[in-house]
Amino acid sequence: MATQIEDESFSGLGRAIADDARRMVELEVALARAEAIRTAIRARNSILLLSAAITMTFQASVFWLLALAFALGLLQHPIGYFLVGCFFLLLAALSLLLGFLAIRKAISGAEGAVQGIKGDVEWARQLPSRRVSSSS
Repeated sequence: MATQIEDESFSGLGRAIADDARRMVELEVALARAEAIRTAIRARNSILLLSAAITMTFQASVFWLLALAFALGLLQHPIGYFLVGCFFLLLAALSLLLGFLAIRKAISGAEGAVQGIKGDVEWARQLPSRRVSSSS
């Protein structure tokens, strides 16, 4: 009778461990999915910042060309256009810096998520071999 209870408790323990392992793998996959979504959002924001930097750089160059035309005496008061061009250039530089930093962060986050998934897959592959080796 005692061995039957021990066998039932061992089988129950084995089932509980298997259920916990399955649940842990499911949670790891959900975590990896959430990290991938967060990385995609970061990449999107980075692209938006870089697009803004390109647009502002174009606007700054237009103002600078107008300032050059004023400086050459073709128009009047070139300093206002030059200052507006500098303002757009500073905004473009800031957007460019933030965009590159965000892309860098998104790439490193994606690499971490991929490494986590690889580790989880490797761990899950070793589970059946553990059961086989422990039952032998």
